Amino acid sequence: MTPDRSLRTLVATTLAAVALTGCAYGQAEAAQSAGASADAAAELVGQRLARWGYGDHTAMEFAHVALTTELHGDRIEVLEARGDAHDDNGVLVVRLTTPLPDGYGGEPTQTDGAIPRCYRYDVTISHRSDKPHRVDPCPDLPALTVPEPPPPPQLPTESWDRAKAALTKLTRAERKDLKTVEAAVLLSIAGARGPHLDTAVEGTAIGVAVRAGDDCLLVRVDGAKVAVWAPPSVYLLPGEAGCTAALAASGHTSDPH
Repeated sequence: MTPDRSLRTLVATTLAAVALTGCAYGQAEAAQSAGASADAAAELVGQRLARWGYGDHTAMEFAHVALTTELHGDRIEVLEARGDAHDDNGVLVVRLTTPLPDGYGGEPTQTDGAIPRCYRYDVTISHRSDKPHRVDPCPDLPALTVPEPPPPPQLPTESWDRAKAALTKLTRAERKDLKTVEAAVLLSIAGARGPHLDTAVEGTAIGVAVRAGDDCLLVRVDGAKVAVWAPPSVYLLPGEAGCTAALAASGHTSDPH
């Protein structure tokens, strides 16, 4: 059984316990079971946030991921979404509300017939924890309206072939000029969404790296030799080699083609 399925099963089981507890014991016990359900749902949200990409995402983009997490009965709202992963200051605060059974008895709760709990998540590019931090009491804030995120950064699938063809057409003298090589690469990625280009020189070799989301294009030009390739995806994970021009100029990745 996958971690997601296990957690969803736990959430569903806990909700069933909420109903039984509410009938048998009243508000205090029902609230305790509802809180356990919210905690389980918060763990599920955290796991999805932790797995979602490693790019320079904003907290508002993470907010959309949180809102689209499949939960069992709990209602999720985003109260705060500030900063971004790239600057290591992304913060997301959500409110999870678990409904209580009808006629459980006791005083009304903050949300009619339901128990709200709030949680904070830290979303940074250097350290992304799936552990939710309980926020008690919940901030007295209205739920944010979270827009649909823009399409993710991406390179056209033909970018690698275009770059190889464009650089091969350059004269040997042109391949020694950093600006000329850079311009050829820029033309080859026309139509890319959110690309970031980096250049470096190591000895006689020119390195160019283009990163767009989970896509990485590396170029190494050294005299008559032209190499264009995509590094293994593991290189793009936090703490790994990354998608850098220095890496491209060194040629220290998998065999380029």
